[in-house]
Amino acid sequence: LGEIGMCLWESGQHARAIVETRSSLRKFEVLSDLKGRAKQLCRLGVMLYERGQIGDPLTLLNSSLSLYEMIGDRTGQADVMRNIGRVYEAQGDWSHALYMLAKAMLIHRELGARRQEAIDMRYIGVIICQQGSQQEGLSILFNAAEMLKSARADGEFARTQRLIDEMTGGGETMH
Repeated sequence: LGEIGMCLWESGQHARAIVETRSSLRKFEVLSDLKGRAKQLCRLGVMLYERGQIGDPLTLLNSSLSLYEMIGDRTGQADVMRNIGRVYEAQGDWSHALYMLAKAMLIHRELGARRQEAIDMRYIGVIICQQGSQQEGLSILFNAAEMLKSARADGEFARTQRLIDEMTGGGETMH
């Protein structure tokens, strides 16, 4: 239950994915499944954010975060915090974005989720660069890349390396 929306989303059928995810959310509500509801609220928030909406995604993501907090799911909390940080970044609200991303990173660190911690770091590094602190931001990005490389997260490492290349004109690489 709830996976059809993601399959539709990944196949580019975004409108149908949103409809299906809302339907799954209603089913989890009927079942009183808090974790299922939290997951669908997060997915729906991310889908709407990726479609260019801002307000609704924050409401959905905050509802998801509340449910994950209620059931004590730290991984879920951290993942939603990252997504909330991304929405704040899109709004240009860098202080709230950094706050949420730092909280997500600390939880991922506590849980030993190094790949997830490094992804949070990458988002933080990008924001710090956007704020004009290029050297500090790049240092964070290099640390994130090193963590991703050691975690053998090849796709995420490559994504981070591309960001570094874009920000340095291709002059700074990590192999």
